[in-house]
Amino acid sequence: MLTSTLRKAFNSPLENHGLDLHTPGARIILFCGGVTTGSSGHGGGCTVIAQANADTGHASVKYMGGVYLESRKLTAAMAVNIGLLKGLEFCRRQGWSTVHVAGDNDATIRHYATRRAPRGNKLQGTYWKARRMADAVTVATWRSVQREHNATVRTLANMVRTTQQSMEWSDSLAHKDGDRWGAIRSMATRDVAHWFTEWLATGNPQSVTETV
Repeated sequence: MLTSTLRKAFNSPLENHGLDLHTPGARIILFCGGVTTGSSGHGGGCTVIAQANADTGHASVKYMGGVYLESRKLTAAMAVNIGLLKGLEFCRRQGWSTVHVAGDNDATIRHYATRRAPRGNKLQGTYWKARRMADAVTVATWRSVQREHNATVRTLANMVRTTQQSMEWSDSLAHKDGDRWGAIRSMATRDVAHWFTEWLATGNPQSVTETV
């Protein structure tokens, strides 16, 4: 039921399912991820932010953004951290708090959940920027998900990598959606529905890996 309701919400680009964050059951879910091509040093760090309500089943994609990255020293972890930072910064600008973060890079999620900085200088700067931003928006939970349940972010990251262009979309542009954005936006249905399934299955949000 939840999956079908969320699918209907995401596939209705002209409807506004935006929710008051003070409404019981409302959640801001931030998906983050990144991809690289290895030796060529091209990649993308991306984020997808959705607003959804466990009580009503209503959901909407609020923002999607990807940063094109190019460096011989670029790693997947660097791309993920940059994607996360981009999403957290957007949440801060919107005044959103109690954000739930999900990503498919286990090590990165673990670093933030345990507040233990990664080793090596390459990640330090971005990590601490994102760490401070995570505290500013009060990240409530950090969840590691399988790649297939972070498909929207990975698709966007691959688009950024192959086109070598950064991209952004917000819900204010929904009425201008072309085939590209419409397809990506509808893909988020499955990711959000799976996140909610896992979140509800815990029976208590506190059992999810948290900021400590």
